[in-house]
Amino acid sequence: MEMTIFNHILFDSLMPWLVKSYDVTMMNEKLKEAAKVKNESMPGLVNQIKCLLNDKPRLLKWVESQPSNETESLRELTFSTELPEFTDTASKFYSLLIDQESFRIYNAYLSISEKYAHDEDLLHFHTVNALRNLKHYILTASKEIKRGNYQSIKNQPPIWLRLYCIMSSTNSLHFTSASSLSISMS
Repeated sequence: MEMTIFNHILFDSLMPWLVKSYDVTMMNEKLKEAAKVKNESMPGLVNQIKCLLNDKPRLLKWVESQPSNETESLRELTFSTELPEFTDTASKFYSLLIDQESFRIYNAYLSISEKYAHDEDLLHFHTVNALRNLKHYILTASKEIKRGNYQSIKNQPPIWLRLYCIMSSTNSLHFTSASSLSISMS
């Protein structure tokens, strides 16, 4: 299972520390467009993510290539972490993008789990691979936070709040996916 958007946030074109002041106006417009989209199904969720990434052609193409079941209702993650309310536009943008991508990945994972429910080894392989990827993103975000020498999320620059957001969301996704595996294996 690919986690391309998380990869771009931590290593590529969506790194929070690359945000310039002129990007914020565009992010605000994207947030307004994304708010208009209903995300009650996978296609709606994908459309919302596409609104947020409309200036990233490579990512848009990748998002559009992801399989989505139009009739399947979306299931919420069973674990979550409360973060302080974001007040700046860029942090709101990253928070929504990260949350929606976590939501999309989890529901894609559930689809794959149903597809491979008859083959325990294949299901285990896909789950362990997803958990390994999530662990990598958690550790990377944690290292960036430590490198910035921030141990508390109170009164910190928005860049570090965005890193806490990805670390928190990937942790929630990790624990939700791991608990789903243990339930399906029992």
